[in-house]
Amino acid sequence: MPLRINQPLIENLIKVGAFDFTTYPRSALLTLLPLTLREVRKKKAKDKTQNKISEDRELWNTELIASDSIPAYHFSKSFQMNLEKEILDLYIINYPLKKYDKILAHLPIKNSNQLLNYFYRKSILIRGMLIQVRRQFTRQKQVMAFLLLEDEAGFFEVITFPAVYQKYSNLFRKEAPLLIEGVLSKDSGDSKIIARKN
Repeated sequence: MPLRINQPLIENLIKVGAFDFTTYPRSALLTLLPLTLREVRKKKAKDKTQNKISEDRELWNTELIASDSIPAYHFSKSFQMNLEKEILDLYIINYPLKKYDKILAHLPIKNSNQLLNYFYRKSILIRGMLIQVRRQFTRQKQVMAFLLLEDEAGFFEVITFPAVYQKYSNLFRKEAPLLIEGVLSKDSGDSKIIARKN
């Protein structure tokens, strides 16, 4: 079944950079999209040819883009990243943790794809963005949590027992960057990290 190309689909493609090859700002392309689609429909009706927007840069009205009535600013990097995450559920232009690379360069930080290479109880230093927090009570009615984090290589789980949870729970916000020191635990073949209280 062929994919129906409509305005919301093209808007999302513009927002995530699929039309960046045109070198026009995404803000301008979004503003011009309704007019462009009208022109495409007229051309299609007239020529009865296949609609190939991406191959015809001239469909984006260059005179209008150059005029003051069309926004010519580029979206900020952080705004573009938010759009990518919202639409695609992943980052394309840059991963949010990259901005900490220089600060953390002297630390022996591991990636999630390296965890299977280490033995049980190995000390690990790892960073990630917090995706999900699952809290539960222990038998002693204390709160602990299972954290799902994401780094450039994938996802990993961190277990925070009550003492660690109590000390650091104020940091456990969605998409918060976390640097975690802990020990490796392997449960049914899955590598998990037990966070330490430092």
